[in-house]
Amino acid sequence: MRAATPRRPSVIVLVGGLAVLGFAAGFLLLVVVPSIRAGNGPLAGLLNSKPRITDIRYRPSLAPTTTALSARPELWQTVSAERAYPALDRFNALGAEPRGATAVYSSERPQRIIAPPPLRDAEGRIVATTVIILGAEDEFGTPVPLRPMVDEPTRLVVTAIGASGDVSGCVLALRNDSLEATRAMGSASVGECRQGGVRLGSGDAVSFAVSYRTLPNYRTRDGAWWPGAVLGRAEVRLGLKASMA
Repeated sequence: MRAATPRRPSVIVLVGGLAVLGFAAGFLLLVVVPSIRAGNGPLAGLLNSKPRITDIRYRPSLAPTTTALSARPELWQTVSAERAYPALDRFNALGAEPRGATAVYSSERPQRIIAPPPLRDAEGRIVATTVIILGAEDEFGTPVPLRPMVDEPTRLVVTAIGASGDVSGCVLALRNDSLEATRAMGSASVGECRQGGVRLGSGDAVSFAVSYRTLPNYRTRDGAWWPGAVLGRAEVRLGLKASMA
């Protein structure tokens, strides 16, 4: 008997096999490999050993966020000092002035600009109006993040406006726990500010005295707390030149 000769695969089977292999190779090259290189899929680490780099220009923009600033710690809400500027007897004398004016600041109130009643002479005519401004001291030599925040006042400005519209004033700033005259405006001088007086260009003068309390430490504009003091409560009494010693 003659041995059976093996059958060769038909042409249709060969063509079908080649088509399947071609489809698989195309799918691998066009879909799987790009997906792996892009960092997607469970096999990403096999063919993509380089770190993935994302151009920041194509990142979606994020909404701005704000850093929450904590309120003044309870330990630093205790009054550290209670003083008067320039002296307690001047403050008490202005309290007895019948035509004087008073402005009160408290840390519980957001008001930083206070306009007390105008100062009048014996005949009831307005001689001067005053404005009390509280804020944070801006020292240009101190970096902005280390300056006190505006809601932690370390400066008090006494401004006097004469009947003719001329403006003068004294700038008081906390040094440690005490107010000191640091600058003068208009016709006022630092020497007179240290004595509690604001002289106007007309020759009239306004005397003032401050009774104030301080709180320890102040918060800087970057949210940190630094040694120092801020005004917790301040009462400013004002009068005309007649009440100046």
